Amino acid sequence: MTAAAAPNISIDWDLVATEPTAPSAARAEAVKELRAFLRGSRLVMLTTRDAQGLLHTRPMEVPAAEFDGDLWFVTPMDAPIASQLRACPTVLVTCVDRDTDRCMVLNGTARIQRDPRRARSLWRPEFSAWFPRGPMDPSVGLIHVEVLSADVWE
Repeated sequence: MTAAAAPNISIDWDLVATEPTAPSAARAEAVKELRAFLRGSRLVMLTTRDAQGLLHTRPMEVPAAEFDGDLWFVTPMDAPIASQLRACPTVLVTCVDRDTDRCMVLNGTARIQRDPRRARSLWRPEFSAWFPRGPMDPSVGLIHVEVLSADVWE
């Protein structure tokens, strides 16, 4: 697949301008399409910028929670990504669907936080390799990404 051959279907919305109690039809449709895309993926690539301006990308498991315009990832509270998000909260989340060759890039802002209740809802057994004490472990951090825009290439 080459860039010239791939038609770009741009899904773009501004969450700040959308009233939470009355989401626009366009935003609702975009969220629905992105939710379907994420369901077909196991991993995404999360890109952050550090205090020196260098980019860092790492694979992250697709969140167990249903996509509603926000993404949640589990990470150690003291991981380098925590300081990167404090330095620059702007992130990219990239995903490729191997079956269809569709590509998706989500732009957003992120922060790291502790939320044991949400960690429990996102928990997967494989996370125990990093957090043997489970979702209540004080070192469990959550990355909350507020998605601001998305681009999908088919």
